Amino acid sequence: KITFPILLQQVKPLLIMSFASNFNNFGVVFFLTGGGPRNIAYEYANHTDILITWIYNMTKDFKMYNMASVMSILIFILIGGISTWNFMRSDAFKEDI
Repeated sequence: KITFPILLQQVKPLLIMSFASNFNNFGVVFFLTGGGPRNIAYEYANHTDILITWIYNMTKDFKMYNMASVMSILIFILIGGISTWNFMRSDAFKEDI
């Protein structure tokens, strides 16, 4: 009989990787809506932008390479840190003896 706690050890790495990959859904947002329509309240973001399309629009439309590179590095550090911390907590690297 398979129980959820036994299955959870096998599924945790998949959940962590899917969490990190959700920040990189550029194709879905950009090809469907292009990040639009424009939002007057926000200077550089549109209504349907996510972080990666917002960074892309900052470089393409506004030529803000410095701000886009800083935001990319911060997002990488944040997601990398959270993913590493969760991998260490999940015992994904622990070998069964």
